[in-house]
Amino acid sequence: ELELTLRVLLSMGHRHPARRLGIGLPAYLPESLPAAKAIASWAGERGGEAAPVTVRVTKGDALGEEHADALVRGFPAAPVASRVETDAQFLRILDHLLTPARTGSVSVVAATHNLFDAAWVWRLARRRRVERGLENEFMLGVATSQAAAARRDLGGTRLYAPVVQHGQLSLAAPYLVRRLRDLSAGDRSGHFLSVAASMGTDDGSFRREED
Repeated sequence: ELELTLRVLLSMGHRHPARRLGIGLPAYLPESLPAAKAIASWAGERGGEAAPVTVRVTKGDALGEEHADALVRGFPAAPVASRVETDAQFLRILDHLLTPARTGSVSVVAATHNLFDAAWVWRLARRRRVERGLENEFMLGVATSQAAAARRDLGGTRLYAPVVQHGQLSLAAPYLVRRLRDLSAGDRSGHFLSVAASMGTDDGSFRREED
């Protein structure tokens, strides 16, 4: 699916160079880093008349489900093996994109509620003087105090929320179920949202996430 989506993006970009286009890259797919490099290279070669391409980098929402589905069906799992590997890949992609040579043609969105990752990415962008090419994204209504603190310190954030037509609330159900799963997963899940509410009072949670 990622390869097909990338081909569509490149095709649309060639046909409509002035149109603002974008793509989401889930860090839990090993192919996302090569895809980010290919997009940055292509965007840089299009010239000054072309609109910047937005690359939204996420952690990926269904690591456990992908591995369970692969196990049931008997084929290799597409994502990386763990959340630690996902986090590392997330930072590698952003490290590649957030450079002065690339942010002129690529607008970067870092979509994570992990405040350590968000801070790392912001400091990287500040150090390289490309913070204008970076947006931090948080989910609407989730860990609102952390999102508010990030908005205050980073100078603005992008909010992500499902939008459905009247009478189609069931279409948003998978999103809501995933958020409930993330918030109630417990410390051992490795998901930042599962400990976000307690980090202000639980030193153990803070140190574990910091490490």
